[in-house]
Order: sequence, then structure tokens, then C-alpha cells
Amino acid sequence: ILVKNGFINIKDSMIIGGEILIDMNSMTCTDIKDSTSNYYLVSHLKNDDFFSVDKFPYSSLKIIEIKHIKDNQYLIQANLNIKDKTNPIEFLTNIQITKDAAIATGKIDIDRSKFDIKYKSKSWYPDLGDHFIHDIFELYFNLVALPN
Repeated sequence: ILVKNGFINIKDSMIIGGEILIDMNSMTCTDIKDSTSNYYLVSHLKNDDFFSVDKFPYSSLKIIEIKHIKDNQYLIQANLNIKDKTNPIEFLTNIQITKDAAIATGKIDIDRSKFDIKYKSKSWYPDLGDHFIHDIFELYFNLVALPN
């Protein structure tokens, strides 16, 4: 999934805020090699069972607070908006800032049930038995911000 655009605010070599806009139409699958299966999965994720990309082509993440943990590790508190629903999240990230760029890498655990993504969710349908899809999905990221 790709970032459409965004910005970060830096003061005294520290990130103090920022926001990114995520292009949900850019969603791809890189680990299913069979083209038919790959197409089916991506189409299903984009339809109304999951992200409703036709209705909600963008998601966003707005940084609320950043706490330095140690070295280049930071705890980010942010508001994540998916399908026009906003929920607070927090995650650890590694951030390196130079005069030429800021680079952030990490992983965000997202609870899809908080964003009205109900398909085979035990949170919404507790009687699914073992025919469910986990509510938490992991989004690994590698972002590079260049100066204006």
C-alpha cells in the first residue's frame, strides 16, 4: 500500500507531528504468486467486505504525540482513520533523521473491527467457530520523508 502524500514537522532534530494520506487503491499482494488467487484476494480486500475502497479511497494517520524511548526508537500515538472511522493507536518505530531525510520503519497492529470491517470477525459474529479471520492485522512500514 502506498502513501499518497504527507508531511512531518521537525523541531530541533525531533519529529513533533505529522500526517500521511494512504492510497487504498494502491493495495497489492506480494506473497501470492498465482495471478488468479492474487487478484481475488486484492479485489476482496478492496470490496465492501473489508476496506470499501470505492467509497473510501484514502485512509490517514495523524501523529498526536511522539515519545523518545531510547536510541532511535520512539513511541508514536496517532489517530488512524479507515473507512471514515477514526481510532487512536500507538506503535513503536525506529526513526533516523539526517539533514537529507527522515526515515521511519516499524509495524502497526490494527484492529479492523474498530473500523467497521466485520467480515468473518469474531468481535461482530461470535458464533463463527473456527471459520473466522483474526481482527488484528499487521502493517509493516518503511517511510522516507524528504525536506520541502
